[in-house]
Amino acid sequence: MALVLVLVAAAASVARAEKVSRDEIAVDPPGPPPSDEHTGENGDPGLVLELLLQGGAATDGTALRGPGLIVAGQMRSIMIGVDEPLAIAPELQLGFGTGGGFRYDLAFPLGMGAWFGDGRFAMAAMTGVGVGGMTGDRLPIAFELPAEGVMILSPIDQLNLVASARADFVFGAAERKHGATTAPVDELTFRLDVILGAREPRSDSNSDARWTIGAMEQEVRGGRVLWLMFGAGSLSAPMGEGR
Repeated sequence: MALVLVLVAAAASVARAEKVSRDEIAVDPPGPPPSDEHTGENGDPGLVLELLLQGGAATDGTALRGPGLIVAGQMRSIMIGVDEPLAIAPELQLGFGTGGGFRYDLAFPLGMGAWFGDGRFAMAAMTGVGVGGMTGDRLPIAFELPAEGVMILSPIDQLNLVASARADFVFGAAERKHGATTAPVDELTFRLDVILGAREPRSDSNSDARWTIGAMEQEVRGGRVLWLMFGAGSLSAPMGEGR
């Protein structure tokens, strides 16, 4: 009987020792990695996407030969890096003139940019290649060397401004040379897009499109073309903590 009691006591002691050992080596389960207060998931870049309907008209017969309005569609993307200071802003415009002619413009600027102010402000400077014109002898086709500056500003959560200025040096169409009236470049474009609606974190791939309105002025061949724009757009920005 005494031997049985000794064995029971020994077994209980071993069990208590094993429990203490397990408690000592237990660790908390791994949690999510710490977030960088200035980036989205994995440092993804901030991104503007736009799909726009545009209506344009020349202020006189100098910029575009022939009468009538221009109706065009445009796809535009602006990507500005967070971990890397890379900026890319490809855009494609296709349209037609009510007085004739097919309008096309393709550009691929590439350069450097950065986000500031906890993801509320960004700037980029880019250059690249492009090609554009309008058939029907309205604007001769030419190769373009664009130099573009972009600024993105979100003063409040529901209002996002995308301002840009683009200077083009044109090759292959002599009559499009020295066409800008306010700068010593061949062509000049000023543009402001307003994206209405809350920004989404860059890691949210299901962010909804927002309404976009905008205006653009182009100085071409000594004249001006004015554009109004309306469509869908989104801004996925690197957002900090507490936003």
